[in-house]
Amino acid sequence: MLPGPVLTNDELATLLYVDEDGLVPGWRTFAVDGLFAAGGEVPAGERLRQALEQVCAQVEEAILGGASVVVLSDRHANADFVPVPCLLLVSAVHHHLVDKKLRTRVGLVVETGEAAPYTTWPA
Repeated sequence: MLPGPVLTNDELATLLYVDEDGLVPGWRTFAVDGLFAAGGEVPAGERLRQALEQVCAQVEEAILGGASVVVLSDRHANADFVPVPCLLLVSAVHHHLVDKKLRTRVGLVVETGEAAPYTTWPA
């Protein structure tokens, strides 16, 4: 049980690597980068659409491969690859999984630098 909706870095690391030692049989976590190319000849909207399609396909494949938790992350964003807005990312994945009848087979976690600090959330 988690004390709140926001995970510390240590809690996230535990979630990501919980099955590394085999102590939690049947628990598999899969992390996917929610990023798209910052520039290029292809229009930004098309690059974003392609990235969302790729992420959805990766998540679907992970679930079919046994993942029980998927972490959608923008941790590796840089000058060349920028984050997909987290609400767009998680909603695209959620609706894709609902359409494929896979949504109830996995938990979704978002790792983002975009979220407001926990202390600014209403009580």
